[in-house]
Amino acid sequence: MKHLGLSLSHIGIANNFVMDDRLSASSLMCAAARGAMGCTDANHLTSASFQHFEAKSEENMSRLSWTKRFYWRYLSKPASERALFLHVLENPVASILEIGIGNGERFARVIPLCTKPDGVTQIRYAGVDPFESAQAGTPHLPLKTAHRRLAELGVKANLIPGDTIAAIARVANVVLPSDLVIVDGRWKSGDEISQAIHQWLPRLCHDHSTIFARNRDTEAFVKQPLPATAVSSDSLRRAA
Repeated sequence: MKHLGLSLSHIGIANNFVMDDRLSASSLMCAAARGAMGCTDANHLTSASFQHFEAKSEENMSRLSWTKRFYWRYLSKPASERALFLHVLENPVASILEIGIGNGERFARVIPLCTKPDGVTQIRYAGVDPFESAQAGTPHLPLKTAHRRLAELGVKANLIPGDTIAAIARVANVVLPSDLVIVDGRWKSGDEISQAIHQWLPRLCHDHSTIFARNRDTEAFVKQPLPATAVSSDSLRRAA
């Protein structure tokens, strides 16, 4: 793309388009060129190329086709979650912990992209959120609505409402460590909730987990280092 002198911001592709393997290198370059010339009308692009993408992992989970990788890395929306999208597309996920569900749109985007590891029939999901007790003006779901939407997505959900600090401690004590931990807000903010997250983090994840937390400056979800004292995944397998 650099050789065309184009920036990704010039690519005129509608947000609701999704790639499939029929999108060739030449058609993508053509779409980029049209975007650079100011053509943002979806009808000018290849008609079916970006529709009906099914997020099924390849036999080798680490190798998405370059067209799919390009889409999820540079064109998917919201941009703040692109690293998260790529991670779940490339890595099997058996369990998710989300601290801060908000309006529920993120789990509705992420869960359908997940591929379960061999032997896992249902993804386990735990969510910590104030739900109805959220501050006025803060995006949130009613608890019953969250349960219904997660059931529709086919996951086994454990939702912990109420005080966030108490809910995090409860998750650490009653829910097994999760493969994917998503923290929306309060990451390294220094307040009591942030301290509770870091206090319990070694029991919220295992040594092969992945943690994504929202960067307060860029709003993007960024992969975070695992705590040195995270639970051993080998010990979890032995316990199972």
